[in-house]
Amino acid sequence: MTATILMAGFLSFLAAPSATTPLAKGMNDFACDFYRQVLPEKAENTFFSPYSLQSALGMTYGGARGKTAAQMKTALKFALEGKALHSAMGKLMQDLNAAGDKGGFKLSVANGLWSRLGGKLLPSFLDLNKRHYRAGLRLLDFVGDPEGSRKIINAWVEDKTEKLIKDLLPKGIIDSSTSLVLTNAIYFKGQWAARFKENQTRPGKFKLLKGTEVEVPMMHQTAKFSYAEGPSFKVLSMPYTGDRLSMVVFLPQKKDGLPALEKQLSAAWFDEQLGRMSRRKVFVALPRFKMTQAYKLGAVLPVMGMPLAFSAKADFSGMNGARDLFIQQVLHKAFVEVNEEGTEAAAATAVIMTRGNGGGRRTLFQADHPFLFIIRDNVSGTILFMGRVMDPS
Repeated sequence: MTATILMAGFLSFLAAPSATTPLAKGMNDFACDFYRQVLPEKAENTFFSPYSLQSALGMTYGGARGKTAAQMKTALKFALEGKALHSAMGKLMQDLNAAGDKGGFKLSVANGLWSRLGGKLLPSFLDLNKRHYRAGLRLLDFVGDPEGSRKIINAWVEDKTEKLIKDLLPKGIIDSSTSLVLTNAIYFKGQWAARFKENQTRPGKFKLLKGTEVEVPMMHQTAKFSYAEGPSFKVLSMPYTGDRLSMVVFLPQKKDGLPALEKQLSAAWFDEQLGRMSRRKVFVALPRFKMTQAYKLGAVLPVMGMPLAFSAKADFSGMNGARDLFIQQVLHKAFVEVNEEGTEAAAATAVIMTRGNGGGRRTLFQADHPFLFIIRDNVSGTILFMGRVMDPS
């Protein structure tokens, strides 16, 4: 399933492109590259968290050296170097968790390190992950009890995502060769600042890319929102309570216009569209939808420019002082539900390391055909979730 989400704050329509931090610009470019890589050939929904992916891979990158590190930096679009990168990642995580603690909405990020019994990791690597990623180390018996170890990690993911992400690690993925698992989990639940009334939800037609229609519950309301439009698409930003986060929806003018819009995606493009937005009264028709997406990225990330990390020639000597580790698999799972009250979204990532060698006029925004959406942190400009809705039924 495929869906794209942008979280932007209520005031994001005033933010100039320069409001996006250097870290966020790189992360958002990665989001766009990854989105294009994982789009299925069929017109299906898709949803993922680029922030979760980069957090888990950022921890992993902390132990990479030489050409392995250089490839990861390029593929992951890290705009900062070394300590500056990890410090910025840690600051962003701290800010997001602090925002979630203040009330108005729920937002939490957690990281974890899971090492095999008897495994040795360098104090510098452990310190980096504890200091910047708040990732504590737990020892598990990958050799003697791989299934029990898998269940422990999955239980941690479930707990950190309010039970929305289950079975991130499938059976058999942990075995006697597993040395280290690095995990990230993110959870968000927010109510719309301007809620849709349930009695205004009624059946509506949603036009699919192939030309047919499906009947879905369409939510309706008229309120003032940040909005912009151009020859080929409309943009709507709907804030959540607390104003720090928003969903931004990119709706093509043509019913079959999403593929053309997707070709334009980049961090700069997102900033440009957000900078054009202004407040006006808008009549909104938006489908209720819910989706879950799971990925195995062992074939995707090498194509994006980091093949060494997945080969026996990888250099992760920054983890244990040796060159005997490489990435076996990267697993990612994401969930989102959008309804009259607001949005609930969660995602988790696991990196498995193995040994080896307008004014008063009312504007119409009727999302009755495929569209793109992101969930974005307005303060840093970071895309937390991203996806597209091809068939909300």
